[in-house]
Amino acid sequence: MTVVRHGASRAYAVVTWLIAAVFLGSFLLAGGPVELLRYGAHPLLLAALGWAVFWQPRVELEPQAVTVVNILRSVRVPYAAITEVGTQWGLRLHTVAGHHDAWATPTRALNRRDDSEPGRAVGSTRTGDAQSVARMIERRRGDAAPGHHGAAAAVTAWWNTREVVVLAAAAALSGLTVLVT
Repeated sequence: MTVVRHGASRAYAVVTWLIAAVFLGSFLLAGGPVELLRYGAHPLLLAALGWAVFWQPRVELEPQAVTVVNILRSVRVPYAAITEVGTQWGLRLHTVAGHHDAWATPTRALNRRDDSEPGRAVGSTRTGDAQSVARMIERRRGDAAPGHHGAAAAVTAWWNTREVVVLAAAAALSGLTVLVT
């Protein structure tokens, strides 16, 4: 399996975590544990958002399907179910039943030298843009074994339960601290 992410997304996540840590530290230093309890939920919400929005989204290219992991939902689309791959505003997989967009692949990567494959590889994880991922999907669609239609070509979608729970809990805690303070 090949995993493709936006090149700078993990760095953005780390930046949000550093900002959250600075705020948490400043609350602790300025007012001790009371101040941390009073205002600390807001930086925790920022950290949770950084994780869900920048760290988690990706496109997973498997031998028979592509899985798009977005912020709150994921979708697995067999290559046989894809009717068209679009890249105008980012990666969009068209199927007979509708389309599925990928948060993890921007329209164009910055400073790309080679446009044929997603960029720098770290293990099986690559950085890439919508155009390079679309080319990989088109190649894999052509290489996919024929006759995988019907039930095997069904698109499946699901909620990213972990992300939904973490974001909901962080938002609830942040909202509760606003009501209490």
